[in-house]
Amino acid sequence: MRTTTVAILLALTLTTGCAATRGAVRPTPAPDPAPAVAPALDDHNVIFPAERADDLFGAWAEPVDGFWTPDEAQVRALRDELPGYLVDHTPAERTRPRGTDAYYAQFVGIERDGRQLIHANFFCDDLDLDWTTGLIIVCDGGSCFFNVEYDPATGRYQNLYINGEA
Repeated sequence: MRTTTVAILLALTLTTGCAATRGAVRPTPAPDPAPAVAPALDDHNVIFPAERADDLFGAWAEPVDGFWTPDEAQVRALRDELPGYLVDHTPAERTRPRGTDAYYAQFVGIERDGRQLIHANFFCDDLDLDWTTGLIIVCDGGSCFFNVEYDPATGRYQNLYINGEA
């Protein structure tokens, strides 16, 4: 079933295309075989270091001014307060994601307009991909896939995007 779903998503994407910021099911290729990542919190979370971020993040995201590496305390703060934010900010036309403990997560430190933000990418299924070496980018999939930005200096979230259903 999973193989069929992934194959259908890939086929639909190849025939219909996907917005640059919401690509098909595809991990971003690692520039070298060594997984230059810093695990955070547990085996469901990874922080990508600034040195890798441009290769991983730059191809599909909104423009950024640079990259930095968040630390575990900043990522923990992001995860701890996110469930409350999701309750209050999930758009009416989307299904609210389950509690964040049910998700794998990838974190990338981005710089935009003089601020250091953390881009958080959440997904409820690892799709049998090595999600620790490349970003998982999926069109559709509903609340199983969402991302948000977090400002660790203010504790505020922004740019919540919850995937739609196919």
